[in-house]
Amino acid sequence: MSFRDWIADQRKKLKAKDSLSKLLSLTAVIPLFFLIPIVLLYAWAPLTFQLDWKGRFPYFIFVWLLFLEIFLAWHKLAQSSVVDLAKQRSLRFFLGLACLFVPILLVLWEFLGAGSTAIISLGQLLGAPGAFAPNDWIYAFESVFFAFFFTLSVLLLEKRSGLRHFSVSLFFIGAVSTFYVVDAFFPLGIVWFFQLLVPPIVSVASLFFNILGYPTYTSALADGYFLGITSSSGQAMNLLVYWTCAGVNSMIIYTVVISLFLRNFEISLKKKILYAVLGAAGTFVANIARIVSIGIIGIQNGSNNALIFHEYYGELFFIAWMIIYLAAVFFASNSILSLKPQKNIMNLTIRLK
Repeated sequence: MSFRDWIADQRKKLKAKDSLSKLLSLTAVIPLFFLIPIVLLYAWAPLTFQLDWKGRFPYFIFVWLLFLEIFLAWHKLAQSSVVDLAKQRSLRFFLGLACLFVPILLVLWEFLGAGSTAIISLGQLLGAPGAFAPNDWIYAFESVFFAFFFTLSVLLLEKRSGLRHFSVSLFFIGAVSTFYVVDAFFPLGIVWFFQLLVPPIVSVASLFFNILGYPTYTSALADGYFLGITSSSGQAMNLLVYWTCAGVNSMIIYTVVISLFLRNFEISLKKKILYAVLGAAGTFVANIARIVSIGIIGIQNGSNNALIFHEYYGELFFIAWMIIYLAAVFFASNSILSLKPQKNIMNLTIRLK
């Protein structure tokens, strides 16, 4: 290596270090501010984080997705052109920082002021039936508030590139907040286009119940979809299934989340589409496994235990599937990429001979 080449190499390394330091300042500030209100909520009301639906457990998933997408796309982030936030003095920059503080102020207002009472009153004023189940409406309002200001802060601080960097986590918190609000204003099975997806889901679950030796009976009712399950000993469990119970919201969320993650993998478009379809199919199977598990637990251990499993552990089926599937795709794509240079070397060796 000549002296000139050595100097050029050192300049590239210094440029990479400078880019990395800017990236660290960027990726540290936003996730940190996202974490603060969630940590405060957990410190004040830890029990509210146990429920995966109509609770605050989705905030944990949001934080996990946030750091997971940073990890998976780290090499792309490091190569991207990043603006050093410390040198910014524009109004846009200060508005972005202010938006990061707003969710923290909301949490402080909820627990140190009269925020919870005011939020419930607002829901009742808007005519949301969920406002009369106070916690449901508080979670709906809170999640929408978080999603809006988190997204706005990213847009102000990083512009559209920030939305691409944090697209998975922002979509997740936005989708959860949307479903919370929809269920708050239109509870149970009122949303007909979501409820249309319940019969095929219940029919497939019913098929698996029958295969496992639990005869079922299904029927469409005016206020839901009925699923009756019996065991060989005569024990029975009756379920009235709505779109939220059938996992329609979770299937939509995790199917899109998996598809968004696949954008960061260095694979062809055809493979991304194929993996997205397989991810959607796997999400559907995970949902069926969840429903069957709830029914069997209800028959064998009683409806109370089935309800506990439904509210506290059902979402773990989707999370486990997403982790396993994304890990498999990630390692498979990396293995394929690692084989390509070896193939080229072999071809070159053959040509030289």
